[in-house]
Amino acid sequence: MKNPKFSYIIRAICGVYLLWIVWDFANAFLKGENLSLLMIIAAIAFAFFGIVFVITGIRGWMRVNKEQKEEAENPSKEQEQPKKEEPSGAGHGMSLSERANLVKSLGKVEETEDKKEEER
Repeated sequence: MKNPKFSYIIRAICGVYLLWIVWDFANAFLKGENLSLLMIIAAIAFAFFGIVFVITGIRGWMRVNKEQKEEAENPSKEQEQPKKEEPSGAGHGMSLSERANLVKSLGKVEETEDKKEEER
């Protein structure tokens, strides 16, 4: 299972990195360097996505922390109740098409057995 906390932290760090690049663009512009239109558009896009990444990363990280604390304080009802037994044949990893093919092949086996008995 992947760790959602880690992915939110990485997202926030990426956002900070994008904002740092925007900061460098701004410092270069203020020092009088001539920036092309493409660099200005890139700086605006980096600023937008950097802010979005930082906000969503921090909010997601806080939400996961809150959920983990709630789970620790209040164990879920599913864990307390015993598991119900599944009906036979369910959950054995066969898809519906595999089961249908199995039924077809069993039908063919029965037909060949019937023919062999008739021949005797």
